[in-house]
Amino acid sequence: MSKKPLPYEPETIIDARKRYPEALEHLYNVHRIRYMNVPGPQYERANVFDFESGLRLIISMEFAPLNKIGERGPFEHVSASWLDAPSQGTVMMDEVIRTYSYISKRDPKKRPVWNYLDPETEVYHMMFRKDEFRLEDWDEEGNFIADE
Repeated sequence: MSKKPLPYEPETIIDARKRYPEALEHLYNVHRIRYMNVPGPQYERANVFDFESGLRLIISMEFAPLNKIGERGPFEHVSASWLDAPSQGTVMMDEVIRTYSYISKRDPKKRPVWNYLDPETEVYHMMFRKDEFRLEDWDEEGNFIADE
């Protein structure tokens, strides 16, 4: 995994929906990314979804091992940013929720357990609890272990 930013490559929402399960195959350790300089999901095409509207979603499975029990995850983390200012009349967060809900098959009325708009980068972050997954579902390298 390199730390080179990925080029912007718009895809259809249908293609993004087909690729979505790949975004959940690797479990990222938030502390290794933040404190050990390990590359994050923004450098892996499986986690990056670009659209003609200028919206870029980065979707990944993450956990934070130093948090309290029950708060460490895994969580589905969604980061949303815009290549350029959205077209006039677009409500940015509505577009983010609508697009993410479609590709993930998540109910758009289900709210994230955490959300934050970074005032410096203008990147919007959301985290959804993934109750159907356990930390034990990934190996030590962070790869999803499929039931056989």
